[in-house]
Amino acid sequence: QTQNNGAVDYSRDVTRTDGARSVNAAATFEDGTSRTRATSTTRDPVTSVVTSTGAFTNRQGETTTSTNVRTPTDAGVVVNRDTTFADGTTRAVDRTRTNTGDGTATFDRTVTGRDGDTRTQTGTVTVTKDPPN
Repeated sequence: QTQNNGAVDYSRDVTRTDGARSVNAAATFEDGTSRTRATSTTRDPVTSVVTSTGAFTNRQGETTTSTNVRTPTDAGVVVNRDTTFADGTTRAVDRTRTNTGDGTATFDRTVTGRDGDTRTQTGTVTVTKDPPN
């Protein structure tokens, strides 16, 4: 029983095969509508690239899909996420972290929105580790 939707029938199935993890989940509500989620994540054992995909269907039957690829580099990581919404519009987020070796890292993040506009953010982060107590 949920506060706003009454009784919910929920199922979830998780499988692991050959280094991949897949999750399929569904929730069916009292009014007969349902939401589903199907996701899969794999990691390449040679390159350590992690790829995740997902399809999410809302109660109106509209599906959004997403792909996320995380690629390690010698000095950091690059992450690219592409999302396609039910109306056909897309959104892309590309992030790069470059470690400098002295406890700092630079970040670049570029987002191309559903309206096609692109914006970029950059910054530097410094990590300070406290000694153990």
